[in-house]
Amino acid sequence: KVEDWTLRSSRHSHIPVSPRKIGNPMKSIKSAATTGARNIKKNIEKEKEERREKKKGEDKKKERHGLEIPSQPLPPIPSGLDSPLSPREKKKRKRKRPKIPKNTSNNTSPAITRLRSFTNSSLEIKRVLETPPEYKKSSKSQNPHDVYIHIAENLFDAMGLDRDTKKQIVQTIKNNPAMIQQQDKHMCKESAHGKMEKIAKDIAKFSSYQFANSAALLIQSCFRTYIAKKESIRVRAAWNQARVDALSALIKREKTYVFNLATVVSQYVMPLNVTTDKQLKQIAGDLKLIFSNLEQILSVHHTFLDSLYDLTEKSWPQLEGLGELFVSISPHWRAYGIYIHNFKFSRDLLFECITKCEKFSQFLDERTMQLSTDLNMLLSLPLNHIAGYELILKKLLNETEEGSAENTSLLQAVILTEETANFIANALGKATNVANIERVKRTVTDLPAPVCLEISLPGSQFIKEVPVEFSVPNAKKTTSGTLFIFQKLVILTLSSRGATHFKHSYELGTLTVQANETEPRGFSLLIIDEERPAYDNIVEGSQFDFLVDFEGTRDKLVKELKELVARNQLTRTFGVALDHIVEREAPEDGVPRVVKDLISYLDNNGLDDMGLFRIPGTSTVVKKLRFEYNQSFVTGNYPDLEKMDDFRPNDAAGLLKMFFHDLPEPLIPYHMFSDFLSSQMDYDTTEEKKSRLHELIDLLPAVNYNVLKYLISFMVRVVANQEVNKMGAENLAMCFGPNILQPEEQTMESTLSIPKTNGCIALMIIYFDELFAR
Repeated sequence: KVEDWTLRSSRHSHIPVSPRKIGNPMKSIKSAATTGARNIKKNIEKEKEERREKKKGEDKKKERHGLEIPSQPLPPIPSGLDSPLSPREKKKRKRKRPKIPKNTSNNTSPAITRLRSFTNSSLEIKRVLETPPEYKKSSKSQNPHDVYIHIAENLFDAMGLDRDTKKQIVQTIKNNPAMIQQQDKHMCKESAHGKMEKIAKDIAKFSSYQFANSAALLIQSCFRTYIAKKESIRVRAAWNQARVDALSALIKREKTYVFNLATVVSQYVMPLNVTTDKQLKQIAGDLKLIFSNLEQILSVHHTFLDSLYDLTEKSWPQLEGLGELFVSISPHWRAYGIYIHNFKFSRDLLFECITKCEKFSQFLDERTMQLSTDLNMLLSLPLNHIAGYELILKKLLNETEEGSAENTSLLQAVILTEETANFIANALGKATNVANIERVKRTVTDLPAPVCLEISLPGSQFIKEVPVEFSVPNAKKTTSGTLFIFQKLVILTLSSRGATHFKHSYELGTLTVQANETEPRGFSLLIIDEERPAYDNIVEGSQFDFLVDFEGTRDKLVKELKELVARNQLTRTFGVALDHIVEREAPEDGVPRVVKDLISYLDNNGLDDMGLFRIPGTSTVVKKLRFEYNQSFVTGNYPDLEKMDDFRPNDAAGLLKMFFHDLPEPLIPYHMFSDFLSSQMDYDTTEEKKSRLHELIDLLPAVNYNVLKYLISFMVRVVANQEVNKMGAENLAMCFGPNILQPEEQTMESTLSIPKTNGCIALMIIYFDELFAR
């Protein structure tokens, strides 16, 4: 840039100058370049030659920006050129400069240091380009050569170069011939001026972007900190350690289960499917039956595990929606029905394959050594897995607000898991029971046809077998034999020459069990005829005396037999057909006394209890009262519930559910189960469901109708107080539905349809007046 003072020199007086143009240095330079650029260049070169000739001999005059002041006096300065900038002009120029925030901290980051170096370079160039010179002693920084070096140093600082590298580069630049030529020049070239001006603009723009970005980063950082604190407050408020622990245990358990199932599929199923061994190919069909539908179960639980992980991401830490997740996944549990149905057979088939196929036995031994686990253990895992959900869900249920949507869904999930686990246990028990009955029929060669038919009935259940020594009364000789105990029958067999022969059978409804007072290991089984006198009331040929191995074994066996006898006697209250109880008691309203006693107690004491029917009672109290009610018809002494100190509303609620659960046929008969279920599945609107439900209720037998109406009317009173007890119609239906409406043969499909059957009970409670209007 041509310095302003050269425009005022007498040697350049031929250049037309106007004060207005001089006010803008850039426009002045352009005007000078168009009218006398060549003359200016010649005069500058002439001045340089004169200075070289004079050298140090001449006295130097005052310098301005490294240029000598002419010896002759300067012409008067045009007005406006020597006057300093007005305060207003200074304020304007100050505003245009990018504002650099001052960092008073001692720990300035390297990025801020580099940013300042860029800014310093920009300001340096801008100062050289825009600031008018003054008549004073020049500094080195006003020489273009030194300015270039100073700017380069600032740029190197901004680049973060170390001191030695920067010093080496600067020295290289100084030694460059082009820089040496610029060393004594007081003016830069016009092209260099344009480039420096562009550099200054670019650096200023870059600096402004950097400061804007720094400000944006600071804002973002503060906002993120604010959001993090806000989220931390929300998490602390919603944090429930018990829920977190329960879900963590659930995920850990599910992960282990999926891993074990995947081990069976990857280490056993897949290798055996692709084997080329001839012996293994011969048993390929049996192998498919052994592993059954294990791959399908693995797929179900793999999906469930993924859903649990998604739940923790979407609803942390409230963890809401777990109950709905269980309800949605429960229809896929029907795969367990197939697996449990085939389990007993597949296990027997596994042992058979191990026996007859040596290659298969070697294969299993190798896998057992590699995995440090047994195939039988892995195949047994699905038997108890669903039951393990129940405890975890109950912990989560206790940590949710009573009456909330999450509480309702978790309660439904608990009931579903309970019923599914019961079904699996019952199905497995049925398979084992059938196998045991068939074994008894094969073992006892001369089993009478009536006895064989009795133990083969669908309701027959094998309890246990006990080796005994028996004899007739007053006999000295004992005989070895076995007691096969069933739910309604006891079979006595004797062992002779390696064979088992039938000796006697007892109906448990008429049997009497007596412990021997003189022999710690002895007891007697006999039949008493109540119509005969006490001294001769034993049925001839029915009494046998028995000896077992230990006294403890005798006491346990006698207790079990007495319980089975009581369960089969019609004089008790629990476990007896409803019509038989009503016929025996003959109440005016057709409702058994135990039902009226318990509901009356709950009306007086339990309507305000939170979680009524959901929270279980004390097991010992419930069993004790159940025993008293079973004896009450014989003794004539019924329990006075109001005077019992240790009796609570939850105990009464548990006993009431137990009464309906123990009925041989549920309150809504077996043959009507599918009709009630279809009333919820085949109709869309509530009005249609109500209409169909009303028709079905009218078809109930009179005894069942009276008891159901009495029970549902009580539930209506409970629901009326749901603001306190948190038991709405849906909650009550979930607690009572499985006890009063169930199929004759429990299947996985019927178990998973429990929400629909519960819907029937909920509608009965909500629309009681309409549905029970006969």
